[in-house]
Amino acid sequence: MSWVVAQIRPNSLFKARKHLKNQNFEYFAPSRFETIKSSNGFKRIERLLFPGYIFVRCDVDTKDLSALKATIGLSRVVRGMGEGPGVIPDGFIEELKRASELDASAYSLLKQGDKVRLIDGPFVGMIGEILNADSNGRLQILFDIMAGVRPMWIKSSSVEMPSR
Repeated sequence: MSWVVAQIRPNSLFKARKHLKNQNFEYFAPSRFETIKSSNGFKRIERLLFPGYIFVRCDVDTKDLSALKATIGLSRVVRGMGEGPGVIPDGFIEELKRASELDASAYSLLKQGDKVRLIDGPFVGMIGEILNADSNGRLQILFDIMAGVRPMWIKSSSVEMPSR
């Protein structure tokens, strides 16, 4: 059994997952939920860490590959350097899974003075500085808003470290 990368058809992530599950394929699509501003207010969406792609475990020497290519929601299997599909090392996928689990509890690594960006709620995209944390997983963050500097309590799952 090997991990391969499959390209997801536009807006078909949920279909692809459903049909992969129905066919008993093991798959991994690292993602996170974010709030975005839309014309109707705010919308919570799932964003893939590798937009448009999903990792699938299959036997590349059997009919699994044909079944995968015909799966509803997927457009193609990404090819490797040679004729067949590109095979991803198991260690790479395991590290991705481990990193995804760490991200879920990363708030414990945040400390006073760290800069964070909101990824959820009405102030999505704003950057603030951590002032304090409580035992319920909430962070007190200082934001520079038009009316001045204001501290707010935010769920730790609603923030990320901004890229440098």
